[in-house]
This record gives sequence, C-alpha cells and structure tokens, in this order.
Amino acid sequence: LEPKDPTQPSNLSPDPNPNPDPDPDRNLHPNPNPNPNAMPTDKARRRAAGKRQKATEQAAAEANPNPKKAEPATIRVILRKAMQRDAGWTKYTFPEFFEVVFWIRVVLSVIFGLVCGLMPITGALGVILFPTVTIAGVSGYYTYFLGIDEEQFGGQGELLKEGMMVSIAMYVLVWTSTYTAVHVGGMVR
Repeated sequence: LEPKDPTQPSNLSPDPNPNPDPDPDRNLHPNPNPNPNAMPTDKARRRAAGKRQKATEQAAAEANPNPKKAEPATIRVILRKAMQRDAGWTKYTFPEFFEVVFWIRVVLSVIFGLVCGLMPITGALGVILFPTVTIAGVSGYYTYFLGIDEEQFGGQGELLKEGMMVSIAMYVLVWTSTYTAVHVGGMVR
C-alpha cells in the first residue's frame, strides 16, 4: 500500500455513483437493472411477453403440425342450433346465441309493429305492449324452447338487453309508418 499524500485534498463524501454504467444501451438487455427487487422496464416486459408467445406458438405447432382452422359458423348451422329444442347450449357450444337473440328481437319488432299499425293501436297501449311481448317472447324462447341456463350467458339481464334498443327503434318506426300509411294516409276510410 502506498501512503496517502497529506497535501492532496481528501474526498470524504461517498461517490454518488460508485459503479458508473459502462453500457449506455442497457435498456436493450432483458434485465437492465441488477437489483432483483426492481420492476422490469416496459421494453423488458414486452420482450419477455413476445418470447413467451413465440414459445407457446412453437409448442402448439410441434404438437399439431397440420392445424385445422376453425371455420366461421354459417347461417344454416346457426339456424339449426337455434331451432334445436332443449339443447342446453352454453356460451362455448353456441357462441352466436346473442346474435340469434338480437335477430329474433328485430323480427318480433317488425311483426309487432305491423300488427299494431294495422290495428289502430295508439298511445300508451302500444308503448306498453311492445316490451311486454318481446321480453316474454324472447325469454320464453331461450328458457322453455332451448332450455338455456341464463347464467351461462351472463345472466338474464344480459340476454334481455341484447338488441333491445334497436328493436324498440325498429318497432316505433314500423308501427308509426304503418299506422300513418293505413289510417292517416287515406288507404282505409
């Protein structure tokens, strides 16, 4: 050991950065922070997620070298499922069920709008009858005809509100147009 020169000023304060970073591109490394308790950077997280996804895809490709892609359901398949009594569908076996409920509501709204417009139903009676008929019709369809457990599809509230606003608008449009054309426009006098 060499003796210290007393004439030289001594730096008694500790160096704020005792280990200067020799690598300015350290954010490109998977774990740039040597502290194991520190949170990884966004780049490191994205890189790790990408590696995990690539490994999962490679494992799936090795397990099934000829994957068969799932084909989208055709209208014929959806209608067959929608007309199968007491099938007990779940959201996994009938993922298009919400679309079926939507279109049933739209068709009911057009039919019921035509009926209410041809019969001179006006005012509160038409406004009250429509939700009553559609809610009873749709819930009866999926509960009694299909035998579906509402909890499989998010509860009765989810099924009842599916397509409700569109069907209300369609009903009011068809109802008022039909009533106006038949009773106000002079077709029936």
